[in-house]
Amino acid sequence: MSIDLAWPRRKVAVLINPEDQSFLQSAGWTVFTLGAAMKQFEAFQNKVR
Repeated sequence: MSIDLAWPRRKVAVLINPEDQSFLQSAGWTVFTLGAAMKQFEAFQNKVR
């Protein structure tokens, strides 16, 4: 598994390749692809602050 960016205390991850997205989500993480994080920047920003 490769997590490209992570905020473990907030359980937020950004993935370039979303292959592991469902695994992380089932473990309680909020997962954004890189594109989704940029398109939904305000929602992403609220999760990591």
